[in-house]
Amino acid sequence: MKTNFKQDMKKRILILFAVVIFLFGIDAFRILYLQVVRGDELSAKAESQQLLDTEVSAMRGTIYDDSGNILAQSATVWNIFIDPLNIKNEKDRTLIVDTLSKYLGFNAEEKKELLEKSKKENHYSVVGEKIENSVKEKIAKFSADNKFSNVIGMEQTTRRYYPYGDFASSVLGFVGDDNQGLSGIESYYDEELKGTNGRIITVKDSKGNKLPTDYETSLTRPFSITLKRI
Repeated sequence: MKTNFKQDMKKRILILFAVVIFLFGIDAFRILYLQVVRGDELSAKAESQQLLDTEVSAMRGTIYDDSGNILAQSATVWNIFIDPLNIKNEKDRTLIVDTLSKYLGFNAEEKKELLEKSKKENHYSVVGEKIENSVKEKIAKFSADNKFSNVIGMEQTTRRYYPYGDFASSVLGFVGDDNQGLSGIESYYDEELKGTNGRIITVKDSKGNKLPTDYETSLTRPFSITLKRI
């Protein structure tokens, strides 16, 4: 009886040991499969989940006359956006809406629209477009002073300027909001002047929010033209 009990125990231990080895074998095979067979695919997927790829409009090329005077030029401006879901309480919401409305020069109706945007259930809502750098700097300081970097953000874009106003506008033409030449020289040389858009690659958190540091920026330099007298 005692011998049979020992034999049964040995069999049970051997069976348990075999099951453990089998399970470890499955896990090892799974790890090998993920690392070797699907390694590149999973690595790319993980990277895409950690990075936010934002397109940056290229700085449109400058147009000069034959004396070197600038007839048309682009400059950096900024789009301001907010992350409504990161506004923690009504006190912060009121402070953000009041301050942004002041700096962006909003009237009562525009301020009301901003308040509604601050209550949306999303992580991205544009509140100001093509804002001059002087205003952007004030907003950036307000954001830093009040630790709103996860609520208020800025995106780089461009605006077209014509130093001589309407002078020769029929020849120079103009560009649309999408940085495309719509008439005159702006349209004729559009492919050369518009350049190639760049990208800003930003680390994001698990909720899709931008983290403070942009670690890679690429922007192709556009082509500029000089008008010659005939």
